[in-house]
Amino acid sequence: MRVTIQKTEALVAPFSFMETTPLLWHGRPCLMTCVRPGRGGKPEEYYLVLVDMITHERIATFATGYGLACAYVEEDTMYVYASLWHPGREWTEIYLLVSNDLVHWTESLVIPAVEGERLFNSSVCKDDTGYLMAYESNTYTPFTVKFARSDDLRGWEKLADRDYSRNRYAACPTVRWLDGYYYLIYLVAEAPGYVTHIARSPDLQTWEVSPYNPMLTPSPGEGINNSDVDLFEYDGQVHIFYATGDQQTWGGLKRATFDGTLGEFLQSYFPR
Repeated sequence: MRVTIQKTEALVAPFSFMETTPLLWHGRPCLMTCVRPGRGGKPEEYYLVLVDMITHERIATFATGYGLACAYVEEDTMYVYASLWHPGREWTEIYLLVSNDLVHWTESLVIPAVEGERLFNSSVCKDDTGYLMAYESNTYTPFTVKFARSDDLRGWEKLADRDYSRNRYAACPTVRWLDGYYYLIYLVAEAPGYVTHIARSPDLQTWEVSPYNPMLTPSPGEGINNSDVDLFEYDGQVHIFYATGDQQTWGGLKRATFDGTLGEFLQSYFPR
């Protein structure tokens, strides 16, 4: 049975949202989101904001020059993983920005690129042994999902030979761990546009692709793109945020919902 997702609304705000992580900050539902120009631009045009998910009130603005970010909150500390924009050579490293108050931030390089590599979107989850990062690289197809592991959210080690989809376009990863499986949500180039798929694995080597793919496909008014999915469970629903547009000149952030828990949502894509 195909999963029922209800597309609800465009997120209206006085700035352009792109990659977005929904999270709880001191119990308050928020969105950590990236603001950036569509193409090129100056470093100061790239930055991150934290906004209230309900009211869209801007809570904090930070990380000038960064984009393609994700966030993870643990023990009232915010960990943000973001790529640094370099004019001329664009995204080449993933940095960690850490803060307890959203005012003072420490920065460190956590995922360096190999020669000629560019690094884009990332996502972090907690599993039964520590933390896992999925991140997007321009190797192979031209986009591949790679993985890294950490014990403390600060120091990361790349996992060799654990790449997902070397032979097919796979971008914009979001990763979750549930009951012995890693669930990977990712973007696929599928004519005439871009759609979101889901797969799962117990070990990051053997993968099961959902028979109910695509998870999201563009509706009228959304252009050719449903990408950059991130999601969390709040107030009895799974809130799913995704980007629309034409992948070139325009885009916007929209929200969809699923009535149930995050576990029910993820598992429903894989019939027994």
